[in-house]
Amino acid sequence: MRLRLEPAPPWPVRSCASSSRDSIAQRVNERAERLGTVRLDTTDRVIATGHQAWLWHPGILAKDLAMVAACRAADAAPLHLVVDQDAHEALSLTLPVVDGERLAMRPLRLAPHDPAVPTGWQP
Repeated sequence: MRLRLEPAPPWPVRSCASSSRDSIAQRVNERAERLGTVRLDTTDRVIATGHQAWLWHPGILAKDLAMVAACRAADAAPLHLVVDQDAHEALSLTLPVVDGERLAMRPLRLAPHDPAVPTGWQP
């Protein structure tokens, strides 16, 4: 498997050499079967991106739109990974509110969750 990043990132990149294209496609397809999403063919060229399982902002949408455009140009399959082993308050957000004549921040909890438990392990 070859990994090409353009432009080169300023952080160290670990090799994917220990994972074969077939084993990656198998993992993606197992989840696709369970979730009803698109399967990955082992012969597909793949352009991948991803993000934490948290509330997404417009920059993440822009990244996904760029990935789809790149896939169309390169005749590749898109793959979006959701990183869910990170422990953070995925089901909370902080809202700006007007408090008298001041702007304040108020937390909003969307659902019960334990911020010490990774997102993918929440009940």
